[in-house]
Amino acid sequence: INLPISPRQIAGPLVLLGVVILCHFIGPERLSYTRELIISGEYWRLISENLAHTSANHTLLNVTGIALLWLHMAIITTIDIWALFYSHVWVRRWACLYSAALILYAGLSSALHGIFVWGMVRDFEKGDKTAWILLVGLVIKLT
Repeated sequence: INLPISPRQIAGPLVLLGVVILCHFIGPERLSYTRELIISGEYWRLISENLAHTSANHTLLNVTGIALLWLHMAIITTIDIWALFYSHVWVRRWACLYSAALILYAGLSSALHGIFVWGMVRDFEKGDKTAWILLVGLVIKLT
């Protein structure tokens, strides 16, 4: 197995892992999207909500997702690619936060799913048959 372990390849995932773990200890009560608190001036929650998690299990699931994306999709292991795709997916998902129905939100799952789908599409473009397995797995997970 040829793991993407050069400093350039591992920097993005490690930075993201570190920030997610740090935010776990800061706590979702200080970082999650909470409509009332944002309206009252806690605007940082518009940025930090993706990095906050509701529990240790939620954090662990997202940390595992980051690790799996790093292992399977080595193309997104450089820090600039991680930043580009994470910010792109984050901005698209952030637009959804303007829904009046959304009152609370925490987690990185939507960004990870977006990066996963992008990587899966790349696998399809390369003719990689495992992309079908990934697609079926994603449909099962989301269902």
